[in-house]
Amino acid sequence: MIQLRLDTNTLFLDGDLEHSDIALLETALPAHLATIRSLDCMDLDIEDGAALACLARVLKDAARAGRITIHGAPQLLAHTLYRVNALDRFDWPALRWDEASTQ
Repeated sequence: MIQLRLDTNTLFLDGDLEHSDIALLETALPAHLATIRSLDCMDLDIEDGAALACLARVLKDAARAGRITIHGAPQLLAHTLYRVNALDRFDWPALRWDEASTQ
């Protein structure tokens, strides 16, 4: 499960991104990204492909209103946004190059 946490002008996305998080991504995340343009993903781990696709879609939609800075994005998130032709809508000050794991 992920947790959304707001601190100053940054929204923190922490925890394991799982299929059960899709509803939260579709409701709470767009509301926060309407005013907050900085997302910290340093403590985000992606565990589910459908949830990743949902996160990418929500971020792409939110970026239509202006650039979003994503700190510590997992490489898989950046790659997914690249695949949907949205990579240039974001600033990437620190990209994580985590290795994939099989659990």
